[in-house]
Amino acid sequence: MLAAVVSTPILVGVLGVEIQAGLGIGDAALGACVTAFWASTGLSAVAGGRLIDRAGWRRAALAGLGVTLLCQLGVAASGSVAALVACLVVAGAGYGVVSPASNLVVVREIPERLRGTALGAKQSATPVVALLAGLAVPLVALTIGWRWAFLLAAVLTVAAAVASLPPRSRFAPRRPSPRPRVSSPATAAEAPRAVTPSPTAAEQPPGIAGAVDALPPDGDVPPRSAMPGPVRVSLARVSVITARATFAIGALTTVGVSTLTRTGLDVSTAGLVVSAASVAALGVRLGAGWLADRRESDGFLPAALMLAACALGTLAMASGRTAITVAGVVVAFCGAWGWPALLLMGVLAAHPARPGVAGARYQLGTAFGAAAGPLLFAAVSDVAGLPAGWGAVTACTAASAALVLLTSAKRVGETG
Repeated sequence: MLAAVVSTPILVGVLGVEIQAGLGIGDAALGACVTAFWASTGLSAVAGGRLIDRAGWRRAALAGLGVTLLCQLGVAASGSVAALVACLVVAGAGYGVVSPASNLVVVREIPERLRGTALGAKQSATPVVALLAGLAVPLVALTIGWRWAFLLAAVLTVAAAVASLPPRSRFAPRRPSPRPRVSSPATAAEAPRAVTPSPTAAEQPPGIAGAVDALPPDGDVPPRSAMPGPVRVSLARVSVITARATFAIGALTTVGVSTLTRTGLDVSTAGLVVSAASVAALGVRLGAGWLADRRESDGFLPAALMLAACALGTLAMASGRTAITVAGVVVAFCGAWGWPALLLMGVLAAHPARPGVAGARYQLGTAFGAAAGPLLFAAVSDVAGLPAGWGAVTACTAASAALVLLTSAKRVGETG
């Protein structure tokens, strides 16, 4: 699901040269298209969070994937920048619905002891799609045209929609449930109603509908058995943290290669360094979620450590020295791709009764960071130089790490 909806903006960015040549647009127009996507994502996530919790993940996913499919077909057929912007705005709304819905899948369908691993796998959709999009340039865009890449992405969206259908509707017609028999009309009023036995505590899935009755008004409950007691995590703080932390991801994906070339590397070598860093980051993301499950971590402390590592990496990228910059790129990529699943794990665990709302606030911050990060970096870099741009990214990332660390310390203090 997540790979299908995130493929649209990634393909626009990776295939930017071919799209610009085909539509006759410049860098500013292409950047405006991607910014419009992420702005639409944030707005739709906030508006749809509560609806996702009420409608369920299947309906939300099918609606968002349907919108994404239409937009991918629209991008493939677009002949002007106005049509491209319109398609990306609508596609952003689809992403803003599907992303929180994918979080709801983890909360509703995955056992608590495996949620860190599941979130790590889910959040790996973005780097995997980025790698596949890079391969699409020589294999698709330069051979049969960039529009075919979006048609192939549409096939992935259809597959995700089919996988999101209820199992009964895919394999067998739904049968009506049998009604209890009543011996006679005279005793119908006295016949006892069929009562479904409620699951025991051992059978009740953690953090799902059965725990709603015991929730306080704000819906915060203990996320894991290892951390009893009430915990509170401000969703406004979550949005601020994710917005600042995503600045680094936007900067790394936008100017990572150009930063390496300015230290003396050629373009092909710089591209190989970024690809190797992406593969390493993918392994870190999967391994961090698995390790968090093994140690029954709440996710906040390891997320803070990942953000701190990312800040050290971006600081090294400001040095201007080739070896230090290469090492900084690898460390920054691993940290930047490592924290999202861990932080999302903690946020969802703290709000099990409303994962759609919690995921939407998380998504609001990441969407804002993805849209504003490259703009902030460009503004600082144009005025004070490339090292100052990476210094600004380092400051934002370090501030996010401090906020996450304070959140983790507060949770430990409240739970004992």
